[in-house]
Amino acid sequence: MRTATGVIALCALLTLPATGTAQTAIEVYGGVGYTAVDVDAWSGTSTGAEDWDQVAFEGYVQVFTLQAGNVSLGLEAAYEYLFWYDVLYLGSTLTREVEATRILALARFDLAGPTFAELGAGAHLFDGFTDIGIAAGVGYLLPVNERISVPLKLRGDYVMDPDASLLVTRGSVGVRYSF
Repeated sequence: MRTATGVIALCALLTLPATGTAQTAIEVYGGVGYTAVDVDAWSGTSTGAEDWDQVAFEGYVQVFTLQAGNVSLGLEAAYEYLFWYDVLYLGSTLTREVEATRILALARFDLAGPTFAELGAGAHLFDGFTDIGIAAGVGYLLPVNERISVPLKLRGDYVMDPDASLLVTRGSVGVRYSF
């Protein structure tokens, strides 16, 4: 838990004004993808999983508060549903759904025209434990007007779990409002 608290504190510090300009933007996303994971290792049982599905979906908010050149810094808060699996327990089938709350510090790099890349690091808070993760993505902003745009993004998150690490890839669409 101390690691997660430290990561969240670092994320908050990264969004405090330093040198650069205040350029606030809020983005809200929904996405779907696939979680690559060793389901048998994740289940922690000697018999492994009986059935599973690794389709992932998410909803998240990103807030960018500082811009220096072509780099924006911000925070992300998300709900992520990663996969489910069934295991046998005392003759019955139990279904486990794997989901987490994600808190990341982000750096977004404006590339040519409306394209961007982003890197992030932070915590994935599961039921009863926390794993550290990193993220990388690329996107494209479709402008609607001066303040509103529609970002399209492809992204991968790597979650470092001691039993079975996760690689989650997904596509997302969102709405961006710039102040």
